[in-house]
Amino acid sequence: MPTVHSSFYKFVALDDPAAVAAGLRALGNGLLGSVLVAHEGLNGVLAGPDEALDAFERELTLDPRFAGMAFKRSACRTPPFARLAIHVKPEVVAVGVPYAPAVGTQRTPQEWRELIARDDVVVLDNRNSFEYRLGHFAGAVDPGVANFRDFPRYVAEHAAEWKAAGKEVAMYCTGGIRCEKTAAWMQGLGLTVHELRRRHPPILPGHARRRARLAGRVFRVRQPHRARYPPAADRHHGRRGLCRRARW
Repeated sequence: MPTVHSSFYKFVALDDPAAVAAGLRALGNGLLGSVLVAHEGLNGVLAGPDEALDAFERELTLDPRFAGMAFKRSACRTPPFARLAIHVKPEVVAVGVPYAPAVGTQRTPQEWRELIARDDVVVLDNRNSFEYRLGHFAGAVDPGVANFRDFPRYVAEHAAEWKAAGKEVAMYCTGGIRCEKTAAWMQGLGLTVHELRRRHPPILPGHARRRARLAGRVFRVRQPHRARYPPAADRHHGRRGLCRRARW
């Protein structure tokens, strides 16, 4: 039976993360992967048959707290996970800054294209350096992230410089969660922040596709740590060693 990968997250206040985690374990029959639960929400990647994912997603979104959650799916050649792990953590993405909803930061693909062409905008890649090397927007800055907490440290070190130069910040990340987690915190530093609209792949038709490197395959699906990378020809044409690109 074909294996399908699903990724999802939502920032929502949870009074009892342990109870939520217990409920998720009860829903995870037939699935493998990892889900993190915290007071700020949940963040997960799961894999299994379509039918098992359908049942999990249907039951999860019956909870009003998770209604409207988006799920990204991609087909896998081999199972990407060995077990199911659902843990309660202090954060659902460990960047070390408090979550708050940002206001007015989301930009449409057309707005993004115009934005990153401006001289008064710093384009920040809110991913790790490995992902940056595989593919990034032309002119994007690599903050040198090896650990998620490196990103806010880099921003804090450069915020005063950017403000003094009259620069605004446009950032993008893999699935939206790191941008969503840090946007309001960055606004709190006095920065004008823009995000490529969440849940939209940064690699777009036409002009924006030409502005990215290596067709931006890493924005859609990442491989597990132990995955054997596909040949170079496969990488450039967007195929995966384990999971095909998500269907947008």
